[in-house]
Amino acid sequence: AGNNEGNVTLKSALSRLALGAISIQLLASGPWVIESHSQAAATRLDESASEKLPELALYKRCFTHLTGRVPSRTAPLTSKVRSGELKAVEACMALLNAVTLDTTTGEATGTSSLLTTGDDLATLKYQVLRKFNDFHRTWFGADYFFNSGATLPDNQIYDETGPALYITRALLAPATYSTVVTYSGELEGVRTIGAQNLNNYSYVGTELTRFHNYVSGSGVQGSAIQSGATPLGTQSGNLLGIKPLSASRAALTVAMRSDKPNQKTVHNHQGGGILGSVSYLLLNFGLGQEQATDGGLYVARRHAKNVFKDLLCRDIPPLRELDATGFVNSSPTSSTPAFRTSATCMSCHAALDNFAGTTRAIYLSETPYYTTGASSFAPSVHLQVQAESSTYTAETTPPDSDSNFGRRPKNGRLYFRSYDGTLINESVTGLAAMGAAMATTNDLYVCAAKHYFEYFTGLSVSLQDTGNPLSSTLGEAEQYYRDQVIQLGTSLKSHGSLKSLVEEILNLDLYQSRSQRKNFVSTSSSYSRSARTNNSPRNSGTGTTR
Repeated sequence: AGNNEGNVTLKSALSRLALGAISIQLLASGPWVIESHSQAAATRLDESASEKLPELALYKRCFTHLTGRVPSRTAPLTSKVRSGELKAVEACMALLNAVTLDTTTGEATGTSSLLTTGDDLATLKYQVLRKFNDFHRTWFGADYFFNSGATLPDNQIYDETGPALYITRALLAPATYSTVVTYSGELEGVRTIGAQNLNNYSYVGTELTRFHNYVSGSGVQGSAIQSGATPLGTQSGNLLGIKPLSASRAALTVAMRSDKPNQKTVHNHQGGGILGSVSYLLLNFGLGQEQATDGGLYVARRHAKNVFKDLLCRDIPPLRELDATGFVNSSPTSSTPAFRTSATCMSCHAALDNFAGTTRAIYLSETPYYTTGASSFAPSVHLQVQAESSTYTAETTPPDSDSNFGRRPKNGRLYFRSYDGTLINESVTGLAAMGAAMATTNDLYVCAAKHYFEYFTGLSVSLQDTGNPLSSTLGEAEQYYRDQVIQLGTSLKSHGSLKSLVEEILNLDLYQSRSQRKNFVSTSSSYSRSARTNNSPRNSGTGTTR
């Protein structure tokens, strides 16, 4: 151009071309949100944008989710999908449905009329078992004794992966999902090496009677473990199955430092499935050793908080501030915990402390220190349970500090806001009753659906109470995925089968689409808004090959 006006026009045109090229790059690059020019633009779900995978590719996707490996090209099941004899989901569900737990040995077993010897079900059954158990372990934030107040010897007695076993059992055994919070005993993993003799455990090349002797004064005194028996620890090696704790392991008793030489049962499940399993309590209890609960500063809040997070998918605060006003102490004394005077604080504490009333009798105790030759080691940590006494009646108001709190009735309350804003408020006594109350909620099942949905799609969904002023507003995509998870969860509550939940997810258009994302298109602009955001990256699925 020969003048300034022409130069401006040319520069403007070039700028628009450059911006167009950048826009194309952004649209193709993945996790970006492209907004319409119109701030009030309406959007609609563009179903045509979801390209479905071919059946063989879909089979590879779901097979990988089930086993953690790609299917053999020559396996008969793969050939049936390739030829069209079976649909992808039919083939994957044939594999999953074939894997069960033997009712006697607890080992994984596999039988199916659709799978033949060439499909190697003898190997696949263990891969399915281990893949899902590893997935179920990811539900729990606390998964390592040494980071949770227990000690190194504890992982020789208890299975750190114990909480996940309850969920894997619900998937593969003839058991409904509600059993994860209603089963009344300890489970153990059946493993390749089996249970070890705790009296013959080698550490750094030195044989130590680690659990046998303890130190009192200057010498070895007494026995920490019961005599005349072979004390068996947790099984080790690769996971082969899941079964109720064997009688020989359930009989293990040890002496505690606080009341030696009295023997105490080690595997004393407290009811409520995962809630009262010894491993979950040790991993999450949160109070120091020999610290009894007092109903004020000292209650098992960490256990309650993690139950809400792990099994109900609820972060704190699980209540709205107005729900907590009835628990605020309006006439505090010098002994009243400070948090009891604030409605903001009580929006957490009213839920957690009421829940913790069910674990009041429990405290952690350790075996006495011991020595062997020139070596000495930390003791193991176990649950102690105070006996309830009729002398101490139920409290009528929350105590500031009560030394007999653990001897009173284990009264508690399941008190929180559901994902849909419903206030759950149910009085219970003990962890078994707490688990039964949780099993009646929608949240237990919708939370399980959230975990499974994220595993199979890579999409993390918020289940916070959207009516809480503290909750963030959900976008169209987030609300769409949340609605799908809620529908899956309520379906799980009705039928109770995790295998059926998996089948429902595999049959979703979302799961079968190439991108595993939905696209929302503005009705007043040529630009579209993708349902894939930075918070839900395309390849965040666990164990997925795409």
